[in-house]
Amino acid sequence: EALASQAATAIENVRAYERERRIAETLQRALLPTVPPSIDDFEIADKYAAASAEAEIGGDFYDVFQLSPDRFGIVIADVSGKGLSAGVHTAMVKYMLRAYALDNPDPVTLATKLNAGVYKFGGQEMFITLFYGMLDTAKKEMQYVNAGHELPLLFGEDRKICMRLATTGTALGIVENYSFEMERVDFL
Repeated sequence: EALASQAATAIENVRAYERERRIAETLQRALLPTVPPSIDDFEIADKYAAASAEAEIGGDFYDVFQLSPDRFGIVIADVSGKGLSAGVHTAMVKYMLRAYALDNPDPVTLATKLNAGVYKFGGQEMFITLFYGMLDTAKKEMQYVNAGHELPLLFGEDRKICMRLATTGTALGIVENYSFEMERVDFL
């Protein structure tokens, strides 16, 4: 009887794990948008590849969305953690970010607001690395904040260079009233 009970518990645990994994995979796919191949004169490329099977379900996401006729938000982020919990936090952060960007797309303002929200509501173990750029296609420039994220790469066909966009601050949710800095890239 003890062996049958242990086997039943093990089978139920496997079913619960598989159910959570399917939900998390569905959520992860929903958070990775279809990115347009170009915006005006700018080409955009995206590729998502998990480092391992365990890392396929987690807090990684990216986004490209229109702010106004000539301005677009570009996001690359990683919410700490893995599994369904990280997926839920990622969804929360993605849509908080979009709402803040539509209210005021300035990179420093957005990072400051998002940092305050993550610090207050995210819990002690949660943090986010974030790259947020505001691409202005009319001015041919991008203003950005890189809050502790891996350095994004920018390739300029006319310049024949691939440059890394510097970090401008710490990850979100770690320091309550952090002062972020903004950088600018000119494409003229």
